[in-house]
Amino acid sequence: MFQPASVYLSGPAFSFLLYETSKSTIRQNGFLLGDIVHKEITTITDNEQKQVDISKIIKINSVIPCSSNHYFSKGRVDKDKLQEFLGSNFSKVVAWYKYEPSSTVKFTLKDRALHKQFRELFTVPQDLFSVCFLLMESADNYASYYYQQTFMRYHNGNFDKISLCIPNLSEPNNSYKTSEPASETFNEILSSITMDIENVKGVVAITEIGNAVQKSIDKTVSELTEAEKQLFDLEEEVKILRKKQPLNNRSDVENVNEVHNCEELSRNKDSSILELIENSPESKNKSTLHTENETASTKTADISKEVKKRSELPKTRKKTKARGQGRKF
Repeated sequence: MFQPASVYLSGPAFSFLLYETSKSTIRQNGFLLGDIVHKEITTITDNEQKQVDISKIIKINSVIPCSSNHYFSKGRVDKDKLQEFLGSNFSKVVAWYKYEPSSTVKFTLKDRALHKQFRELFTVPQDLFSVCFLLMESADNYASYYYQQTFMRYHNGNFDKISLCIPNLSEPNNSYKTSEPASETFNEILSSITMDIENVKGVVAITEIGNAVQKSIDKTVSELTEAEKQLFDLEEEVKILRKKQPLNNRSDVENVNEVHNCEELSRNKDSSILELIENSPESKNKSTLHTENETASTKTADISKEVKKRSELPKTRKKTKARGQGRKF
């Protein structure tokens, strides 16, 4: 028999989530990392019949806050930027959260659109991908803060609430505590042991398991050391670039000013050269000659027009005289 899904939020992840959101005075989004666990509980009824209850648990063990919303601004998810931001943790995302400093849940149309795109983007089954609404309310004197966590998932066309379990906080004290299923890392450690643990003595089995765990820890420490070294180098590069940036800005401003100064000097130089040329005696003589030539040409044109008019006058007189004589005859 299947039971409804539930969320198991570890104590360190919950404390880190509260720490990140308490520093923020505005809305904040982020992703929750973990895995999906199928838990089987076998019970025997009064009729001595076995009953197996299968429950799906969304285990959350880490948090990645988003410093800005440019990865999914305007309700659209940028897959390339999101994959670059999450890196190797992309396949571990099982939910996302929204923090808001208010006392009521506001599930906007943008949030619904983002949830739909996240369901289709990540590798988690779509009916198990959930969203956490984290609300914060403070007292009037800011002496105490109240947090409320609500997990929801889209199932059968509706958003349903999911029960939340936090170790040592939401478990009753008088109930039987069942052991949690082993993690994937522990299962890998057990599978790496070649000897048959069940048929050997307890001390030998514990020693073998301890040696395998120590090897796994050493491997993890070496990988973590290399990652921290890369992170330290990147931080140093960022510091150097931040120091160079104001210097580059100053040099750019100085270069722009030098260009403007050179342009002004060239303009002033050109204007001074033109003034010298205009004020020189040669240019003055050229200008006077040019004006004299213009006046002479205009006088010549006037004289030629006058001569032409005078040359036409006798011809007209002869014609009129000839016409008169013809009539008289």
